Amino acid sequence: MKMMYLLILMMSTTVSGSVLDFKWKLWKSRYAKSYLNSTEELLRRQIWDTNWKKVMHHNNRADNGKESYWLEMNQFADMTIEELEQDNELMSWDTEGVPVRIQDEVNESVPAEFDWRKKDCVTQVKSQGKCNSCWAFAAVGTIESRLCAKTGHLFTLSEQQLVDCDSGNDGCSPGIRAQAFEYIKTQKGLMKDSDYPYKAMKGRCNFNTRHLVNVVIADIRNVHASDIAKDIFMYGPTSSGIGIMDDFHLYSKGIYSNPACSTAETRHAIIIIGYGPGYWTVKNSWGETWGDNGYFHIKRGVDMCDIEKSVYSPYLQ
Repeated sequence: MKMMYLLILMMSTTVSGSVLDFKWKLWKSRYAKSYLNSTEELLRRQIWDTNWKKVMHHNNRADNGKESYWLEMNQFADMTIEELEQDNELMSWDTEGVPVRIQDEVNESVPAEFDWRKKDCVTQVKSQGKCNSCWAFAAVGTIESRLCAKTGHLFTLSEQQLVDCDSGNDGCSPGIRAQAFEYIKTQKGLMKDSDYPYKAMKGRCNFNTRHLVNVVIADIRNVHASDIAKDIFMYGPTSSGIGIMDDFHLYSKGIYSNPACSTAETRHAIIIIGYGPGYWTVKNSWGETWGDNGYFHIKRGVDMCDIEKSVYSPYLQ
């Protein structure tokens, strides 16, 4: 009987392994994955197997109502979160002379839910690639939408200008969103992405004032948690930073909620473009094939992943 059990166990393991082998090949084909050598492929396969188990276990819990979000084997399934974001978002900001204060209380009524995509004031989801420049994408995306909210004109502006030219930050290294806003304030705007396209690496600064889209920033503020929805509704999407855990890069849908993320060492800058009852709607910079067409929802009102303590907003004249 014991021998029969061992044979059945070995057969089931072999079948399971062959199924995973087939799924691995399909996944590589779908995302056009190739590796330098067999050693690298073995490493990627091991990470992929670990993420596969994580996704299957988590989604089983989500299907049974024990989790509020789902995961998927997306294009990042052969990577760890540490590889994707290397402590990318610096949370502190003490640059002398730049105003940082709590947002003043306003009395205007705020709807229960709001989404700037419905006002055609959010540009297409972009991808930062293998450059740790989420700080630049969060800053530029916020400016794009706030300029649209104020003028009615939506421009796709240049992250590469910040990567190359913002001396207060350092290209593909960890960056400070508020300092990026200060650079834009000093330059009085940004070039269009079509005039200064993104290259996912730092290069020589090619800023040209003749191609400047004028942006006049009157103020930069740290917004209090209780005022974030008002701020978004009145002025447009805003920037924030979050701690991310080892499941975030596999997010698929639902309202993300992982209490451990508030202590995560890996940080990431994002754009809050709207909200609803119990959630924030967030634009990411990992391309349209990640998450919910490049977006995700995250639990609101509990400072999930520190999202409500690190909101910085620029205010345009």
